[in-house]
This record gives sequence, C-alpha cells and structure tokens, in this order.
Amino acid sequence: MAYDQTRHEGERFEPIITSRLVTRLMLGVAAFAALSAAAAIGGRWVGERIAMAGHSTSTELFRSTIGEDVFDLPANVIRFENQRHAGPKASLDLYFRWPDMQGYSADTRDDFNAVDGTSAVIFVSLTPQIMSKDMSGRYAPIYSHLVEGAAEPGPSGLSVHKLTHVTGYAGELLYVESGATGDPYVVRCLDDTDASSFGLTTTACQRDILIGGDTSVLYRFPATLLPEWHSVEVAVRQYLDVALQD
Repeated sequence: MAYDQTRHEGERFEPIITSRLVTRLMLGVAAFAALSAAAAIGGRWVGERIAMAGHSTSTELFRSTIGEDVFDLPANVIRFENQRHAGPKASLDLYFRWPDMQGYSADTRDDFNAVDGTSAVIFVSLTPQIMSKDMSGRYAPIYSHLVEGAAEPGPSGLSVHKLTHVTGYAGELLYVESGATGDPYVVRCLDDTDASSFGLTTTACQRDILIGGDTSVLYRFPATLLPEWHSVEVAVRQYLDVALQD
C-alpha cells in the first residue's frame, strides 16, 4: 500500500540539527569571545561567570507549570537561567548527568562542560502536548512507511532502519525495538557521517514520550548510550514522574 502523505500532515517533528541550533552555536561563540576579552580586563569575577557558563549549583526547587501539569524541579537541572523561576512556561529545558541523573554541581561540572564528546549528558525538553501519539505510537502509522531497505541488527535488541531521503530525514537512522508487543521503543539518531560533517564529536539521538496529563517530553542523548536505551528510558520517566505534582 502506498504511503499517504496526508496521514502525517500537521505532525511536527524536530530535526536533530536545526537552524536554531546553528544560530545558538554562533551566538554562543560570539558571546564567549566577548566574555573572554572582558575577563582579561576585568579580572576574577568575570572569569568565574565564564566558568559557570550559565549553569547553577543551586538545588532550590522551582514549581513550573507546563500546560495543565505541574513540576517541582531543582535549579541545577534547569538549563537556562531565564527559566529558573516559578510559574507557567511554554517550554522547560533540563539536563542530567548519566547514569545518576544529577544536575550541575562543583563535582559534575566537567561532565556538563566537556566538549570532547566523552561526557554522557541527557537533555530534556518539556512542552505542552501537540501530537496525539508519542514516538512509539507513531511508528506503525508513520515511521514504518518512511524507512528504506532491510533492517540491520542494532544494540540491545534494537533493529536499525535507514530513513528515506525524500522525507526530510536524510542522514538519520531509526532504531526500533525488535519483537515488541504493542508500540515498540523508537528513537532517531543522526548517522555518524552526518554528525562528523556538523563538527560533532558524538552522534546524537532523540526520542519523545508523553507524561502526566498533557506534557510532551523530548529527550536527547549520545548514541554511545544506545546499549542502555531501556535504562535511560526508565530513568527519564522515573525522574519526571517524581517531579510531577498531583
């Protein structure tokens, strides 16, 4: 049966490499250069601000509302300073060190600031739910029609599929749980070759799930953690389930 393009019109997917990400990287480089110059002139205080790089070691809890869901989260797992406050938010960006799911601290700073691809940090974005199904639920009606060629064996019970170039997913691979009953685990990863072309030292993977009443959770992690995909999934769900308030 031919795949019906209209079946997923209106579904919004976030590419692993986006123009917004490139813009942020360029702005980040410019900002870092400016701060470096200021540090040379202004001394220790500016240098400490650079070392912190926008992170927070505070464990103060902030109550954030995403749609109808309420989360209590410590400041040191919230990525951006302008989101470290209580109240409703259109989105909330978090990060955690793997495998202990800890936020930024003096002891974990090297993991969060590593640029050589050796650290294992999980990035999480919370937004109000838009799509009716999460990534697993979209596999049968959508993703299964967007793959080409035969699947190859992947790590820890996953099979690897190439996504077709005509779908806008060029250079991405789809990892699917083999032999699953019901909706399988599904995650998209950037191909190693494409990761290198963007100057990335590690391949990125991303997956979205639904939690609470109407919150969509997009989480991203290094492909080196694919063999631990089940543990990563459980850890993300458990952390957010605890943070979610009744």
